[in-house]
Amino acid sequence: TRSFWVMANDSVNPVLKAAHAVAGITWEKKKFRLDAEVYYKKSSGLQEYIYVSNFLRNTPDFGNYFPKSGGNPPPEEKSEPAPSYFISGTGKSYGLDLFMSYSARRYTGWFSYSLSKSVQQFSEINDGAEIPALTDQTHQVSVTNMFTPGKWNLGAVLLFQTGRPYASFTDVKMDGPITREYSRMSDYFRCDVSANYNFTLGL
Repeated sequence: TRSFWVMANDSVNPVLKAAHAVAGITWEKKKFRLDAEVYYKKSSGLQEYIYVSNFLRNTPDFGNYFPKSGGNPPPEEKSEPAPSYFISGTGKSYGLDLFMSYSARRYTGWFSYSLSKSVQQFSEINDGAEIPALTDQTHQVSVTNMFTPGKWNLGAVLLFQTGRPYASFTDVKMDGPITREYSRMSDYFRCDVSANYNFTLGL
């Protein structure tokens, strides 16, 4: 797993801090409702855990995968390659959320759209350049429809999401920066359709 829990001690594992700024507006008229919201979030104390897979640990080149320990392990271990270590950085996220709904006697529908960007910066990765956060997702669209003619409940949900990023190449060298290249997963689309008929049994 890429994520796991550690105790924050404000030295090796800093306390995660974030500042949020949010502004929104809501408009309603008869059967329509519209919500719009923009946000900006700046974070500090983000961490990455740098490691090499177990099958490489017994190879002659294992020592070349990590810088000499100097941050996390005790000073007396500086002459040995660090098998793992943490790096700390900052991040920011910003975007726009839109939501529109329509509600009538037999029909109810929702439409939502999110436009967002989430990046991180670590001085040890790509010389401090911005890299995409694993949660970065540019577009997300959701459409929900519910129609109730008589005893029927008919529904349809459409969902579209752009692919999330992943590190397609990583190079870690002793006493040098970490180099990463990022790619994105394929876009995701799903459509769910449902139909229910309501009736009672004369018992």
